[in-house]
Amino acid sequence: ARWLYEYLKARNVTAFCSSESLPRLGESDYCRAIDRALDSAACMVVVGTKPEHFDSGWVRYEWRSFFNEVHSGRKPDGRIFTLAGDLDPSCLPYGLRQSQMLPFSPSSPQDAFDAVYRFLRRPTVRLRLRSNDGCNRR
Repeated sequence: ARWLYEYLKARNVTAFCSSESLPRLGESDYCRAIDRALDSAACMVVVGTKPEHFDSGWVRYEWRSFFNEVHSGRKPDGRIFTLAGDLDPSCLPYGLRQSQMLPFSPSSPQDAFDAVYRFLRRPTVRLRLRSNDGCNRR
């Protein structure tokens, strides 16, 4: 997730990465800061290379919250992308199986990053990226 964060940041895409953004914000209430980032995002990218990455505490909270906003109609244009390494979609939690899954290889992530960036180049798209390494993107 951090690689994608740096890739997009270098291309002037507005993002939220908790390990970068929270210390800069001076927030002691991480939950509230994360909720604000989720609220302002129109797109989320969930990154993981093992099934358990997608079910870890904050990761699951974030993608499920965003998923619920999209499917309830409160974020009608919201999109979730999953970068899931070489995992079979059946290994993902049920809610993420319904999202766009992009092929991703940690040894050569460029194609997946380029695909995300092409989507984000559309006007007014904002991204939220979540990974178990504490890096989030909006």
